[in-house]
Amino acid sequence: ERDMLYINKKDMRENNVHLERYISEDDYHKVCANVDHEWLIPYFRFGYYLGLRREEIVKMQLRDDGKLWIYGKRGMVRKLQLPKALFDDYAKIEAHREGKSIQSLCDEISRGWCRSAKKSKVYLPCGCGFDDWSQYKRGDLCPNCRQPFHPLGNGKTFHGTRHSFVTRSLERGVSQVVVSKLVGHKNLSTTEKYQSWSDDYILNKLSSKKADGLVDDQ
Repeated sequence: ERDMLYINKKDMRENNVHLERYISEDDYHKVCANVDHEWLIPYFRFGYYLGLRREEIVKMQLRDDGKLWIYGKRGMVRKLQLPKALFDDYAKIEAHREGKSIQSLCDEISRGWCRSAKKSKVYLPCGCGFDDWSQYKRGDLCPNCRQPFHPLGNGKTFHGTRHSFVTRSLERGVSQVVVSKLVGHKNLSTTEKYQSWSDDYILNKLSSKKADGLVDDQ
């Protein structure tokens, strides 16, 4: 008789990508509350509230036209309106990143996120929820889902803030085409992979009032 954990291994991997990377508002505030260097918080805010990648945050520029220029992958550039609430954060980032290399700063952002996520108990090294890794080393298999342990994890890493931005925007009714342009996706299919509908959101959509007309009365 096969163990159900092995049967569902592929499904669990897919859920890791679509669900476990999603950073809830509660997760986000917990991470920020446990940050060890205050300079990291402005970077985290740009990731969570604008859905920017680490490299994009490090290289972004506020131009004379009042637009925030975002330099994405493959040389693509997009322009965003900088929210007033992030003006002070941008100024702090601009001062902090001066003289620092892009790669070293990106690495430190990831390490800072992981350190804070571990302290706040939202860090998932393998993605299935197992968190007692004190006796394990890199490459060891998780006793639950049999996935290899990695110190940076494949769960709620900094990139999950980007997943959260996409999902929150779509839940608020923003067109998928617009969201795709905001985050710099070339194809809508990529944006679809970032959707992480929560159970509460789905159940709310199928509540008694919202389900009127979907079910035959007879």
